[in-house]
Parts: sequence; C-alpha cells; structure tokens
Amino acid sequence: MNGIDKITGKIAVDAKQEAEAILSQARSEAAAITKSYEAKSQEEAKRILAAGEEQAREIQRRAKSAAELEARQQVLATKQELDDIEAAAAKKMEAAVEFAMNSPEPDPAHVLDDVFYEG
Repeated sequence: MNGIDKITGKIAVDAKQEAEAILSQARSEAAAITKSYEAKSQEEAKRILAAGEEQAREIQRRAKSAAELEARQQVLATKQELDDIEAAAAKKMEAAVEFAMNSPEPDPAHVLDDVFYEG
C-alpha cells in the first residue's frame, strides 16, 4: 500500500466512525424526542378523556333535568284535567239541583231529602 491508499483508508475509517457516532447521537435524540412526545400525548389523552367525561355528565344532567321538567308538566296537566272534571261535575250538580228546584214535583222543600243525608 502506498501513502495515498493509507491516507484514503484512514479517511474512510474516520468517516465511518464519525458517521456511526452521528447516527448513535441521532438515535439517542430521536428516542428522547419520542419519549417526550409520548408523555405529552398521554397527558393530552387524559385531558381529552376528562373533557369527554365532563361532557357526558353534563348531558346526563340535562337529560335528567328535562325528564323532571316533563314529569312536572304531566303532573300539572293531570291536575288541570282533574280541576276541569270537578268544575264540570259541579256545573252538572248545580244544573240538576236547579232543575229539581224548578220542577213541579216533588215539593222544593223536600227535593234534597234523598240527595243529602244529615247525620
């Protein structure tokens, strides 16, 4: 081997060693970056999960509130129906009493004898 071959051989060995060192450092930095972003992604996943759970709780709360409101509205509607029935019954009772009072028989003084019982 002559001097030029020795020099080019030495340059090639040195370049290979430097390339391996650079590659090793790059792998190390890549691993550190990967680890950092994995931690960040886990934190982000936890944050997204917590936000989703909070949204789910809010949806449940709203659904429960809507169901309770609907139940109250149904109770009020039923009470109104009962009031209407009672009012109609009272009107019919008044009409029946008025008819009975204006009827020629029996005597108006005795018209309620069979309707009301005095105890």
